[in-house]
Amino acid sequence: MKRIKIFKIVSILIILMTSLSVVQALGLFDSNTFLAEDGKISLQNWNSQEEEIVKLDGEWDFYPNELITPSPNEDVFKNYERIHKSINVPEEWDRYIAETPTPYGVGTYRLRITVPEEDRYGIKLNTIRNANKVYINGKELGSAGVPSKSKEEYRFDFKKYVVIEESKDEQFEIVILVANKEYARGGIVTSIQFGKADQILASKSIGQFIEAFLITGYLLFSFIYITTYFRLKKNTMHELYFSLFCLFQGLYVSTANERWIYLLFPSISPSIQVKIQMVAISLAVLFFLLFVYHFFNTNINKKIVAILCTILSFQVFALGILSPIMDLFQYLPFQLIQLIVTSTLGVSYIYIFVIFKKAFIQKTDESGYILIVLRSFTSYGILLCCELLFEVEIGSPSLVLFLIMAMSLSLLMSHRSQQAFHRVEELSEELLVYDRLKDEFLAKTSHELGTPLHGIINLSQSLMEGMEGPLKKQQQESIILINTVGKRLASLVKDFLFVSKIKQGETQVAPKPINIHLVEEVLAEMVYIMPPIQPVQLINDIPSDLPLVYVDEQKLKQVFFNLTYNAIKFTKHGTITISAKIVDEEMHISVQDTGSGIEKEHLDFIFSTFYQVKSSKSGESTGLGLGLSITKQIVEDSGGRIWVTSEIGKGSCFIFTIPLANEQQLLEQDEMERNELSEQVISTRIKELEKQALHPILPKKVTGTKPYTILVIDDKPSNLKVLITVIQSLDYSVIAVGSGQEALELLESEKVDLVILDLMMPNMTGYEVCKTIRQDYDIVELPVIILTAAGQLSDLVISFQL
Repeated sequence: MKRIKIFKIVSILIILMTSLSVVQALGLFDSNTFLAEDGKISLQNWNSQEEEIVKLDGEWDFYPNELITPSPNEDVFKNYERIHKSINVPEEWDRYIAETPTPYGVGTYRLRITVPEEDRYGIKLNTIRNANKVYINGKELGSAGVPSKSKEEYRFDFKKYVVIEESKDEQFEIVILVANKEYARGGIVTSIQFGKADQILASKSIGQFIEAFLITGYLLFSFIYITTYFRLKKNTMHELYFSLFCLFQGLYVSTANERWIYLLFPSISPSIQVKIQMVAISLAVLFFLLFVYHFFNTNINKKIVAILCTILSFQVFALGILSPIMDLFQYLPFQLIQLIVTSTLGVSYIYIFVIFKKAFIQKTDESGYILIVLRSFTSYGILLCCELLFEVEIGSPSLVLFLIMAMSLSLLMSHRSQQAFHRVEELSEELLVYDRLKDEFLAKTSHELGTPLHGIINLSQSLMEGMEGPLKKQQQESIILINTVGKRLASLVKDFLFVSKIKQGETQVAPKPINIHLVEEVLAEMVYIMPPIQPVQLINDIPSDLPLVYVDEQKLKQVFFNLTYNAIKFTKHGTITISAKIVDEEMHISVQDTGSGIEKEHLDFIFSTFYQVKSSKSGESTGLGLGLSITKQIVEDSGGRIWVTSEIGKGSCFIFTIPLANEQQLLEQDEMERNELSEQVISTRIKELEKQALHPILPKKVTGTKPYTILVIDDKPSNLKVLITVIQSLDYSVIAVGSGQEALELLESEKVDLVILDLMMPNMTGYEVCKTIRQDYDIVELPVIILTAAGQLSDLVISFQL
């Protein structure tokens, strides 16, 4: 409601400003108490403090068809009494200069002023068509162009200027020589202003300041919007067109009224100034039309816009490019060129007005802004018509109105941007809610899927192992496929859970000093899962003398696995090299491949959750796009950074950093290991005592009915008891021992057909026992089954390599 009142008040102020400007320009209520009569005006009763500036309107002496140069020592006008006339100023001289009215010719104006006191006085000459020279008390003080009867010597100019001179015997004689050979109206067509020198100079300075303010305003708008357009790279053409409109409107203002372009570049000729003015206003209207078309893109006739833009573009081409080459002003009358330009601009302004009116009629929340734009635009058109029809001097008010319109349009664009921003905020809040619901759904779904998946994997595993009896070949293949797919789904569920924990900030790391060479275990796993026909070589190029790093061991393995697996997917042939070096107290680790590379537009998003790039093998996106996002989170949680460099056709290089273990962390780790060792010794001793109390002394042998003997090795008596019971139920003979050393000694004296070996045992691990057995027996002579509860793929790979 408050905003509507503001819009109404501004609209009323615009109407009042327009009305006052028209009234002042037309002089409808002009109470000028000083009027010239018979070429004289008395200002003896003039109070310069109350009425600072006087308009020298009224009857001037006029000498048609003559350019009379006055003399300070004699009255040369006595010789021209036969042609003397009285002429009203301001008014065109058409009916005074010849019997048949014409705007073209030459003439001399003269006015004698009686001033109240001796002082320095000044006059401000505004619009005089179309070349003039001014004399004060017989002295030449200024000119605009070269007034001359000779067409060769004649030079037009339309600049406004001020002259200053001291009075002489309280008299002030003004003589103005005027010539016009091309404009439709000739003579002094606007009032000449008179006053004290400082008053006239102050008036001129104020006018220049106002126009400088207007020019600066337009250029500022242009700079703001054009930089915003290119900096934000927004697809909003109306902002670009608005900035260009403001730029050329500012250029046009610099050629009007006080003509700042002449003040800044006095060497520019008047004819070039006219061309600049016409080109600037044509381009301003062209870009303004395009702005309105793109901003109010409803109910607009595209054909009309296209036709107007074509005409304006040709007009700019003719004035800006053809005219300097072939000088159109020599082939076409200036009046005709002015008429064409004015008509084109007038039609364009009318259609722009129609667009504004249609936009206002729609009654949206933008109607208040459009109302101010419509008012100011209409008012500007009214003032412009007054200038053209009545040849009056409107001055700055019309330009101020146009600036108000530009400011209103700027506020309208800001309002629309603000509305769009609020809408984006609302949508963002909705998306955040949906994202939270999605995360909750993924977390709950992952938990719900985990239980049946583990059941599928375990049941299929038991079928594969023949727990339910022998299977046919096709059944075995189907069960293996079910088990493989189940494990793949379980891996995806695990990734989903990790992502949901990342979103909820529940990820936990347990860093400790570790050796970076654990990558060897990951590479061993990768060799196992890589297709045997894939010509890709994994290279471990990590130096052996690197210090320990401070990171979660399992998380680092996952990072290595994700990056290496990702490189395998995008590398058809070549190498994948893992290297590391110390840079600025950090470990810089890189995984570099010779694959297809990643396009530049993907690099900024490749670590985003669910973002995927097509694989070099299938040409399609594979996986769910979780691996790299999880990797990034792990690295950042560990206090590091990760980035990627890539070149199409040559490969990619993923580099991440992890902190080195400092001295304090190493000391803490040593202390922790000593404590764990002490606890382990105590625990082992307790277990031995319990074992002696609860279990028979090993080795233990149970004879079965079948002719096969199985050797069971495990350091936990409970596990041995379970295995003895199972094997005994199958009618096999079983020998149970509690350590690897006992097993090796027993093999020297007993014939064994199968060894079941626990992987993790004290003193001598399962790896070492198996490796020793293989020195005397091959896999056919004595098969070995290794048991482990860790579930690490690397354990499986190393076991098969023994």
